[in-house]
Amino acid sequence: MESATADWDSEEEWSKQGEEEDVYDPRNPDYILPASKLQVEEINIAMFEQQICRLQSAISNREDEDENQLLEHYRIVLFHLQCSLQAALDRRDQAEKSGSWFVAYFPVLRGMQYFHAEHGSSNMHM
Repeated sequence: MESATADWDSEEEWSKQGEEEDVYDPRNPDYILPASKLQVEEINIAMFEQQICRLQSAISNREDEDENQLLEHYRIVLFHLQCSLQAALDRRDQAEKSGSWFVAYFPVLRGMQYFHAEHGSSNMHM
């Protein structure tokens, strides 16, 4: 019995596949899914949450070391990230309330899972 993969090994099958033109071009604006303001803010929120979690972990891991200046810097950056997260949360809430859609050509990958604390995928302690 001949395997199914044997058909793909023949040059005839490969030439048939080559005859079908692939018209998809990721640079073509027709294939770019415009992101709403809400989607952009969701991605920003996910990024800030991830950065905050990693920075909190770095602070926790270095607290026993004698690096006060570095830890102080980390804490300042953490504070700014937390402020940026709150601002992004406020913008997202405003976008949800207004229902307005802001078209930005920002690539959003369908089926991509984004890190988000509200959906139970965060171990962030704030």
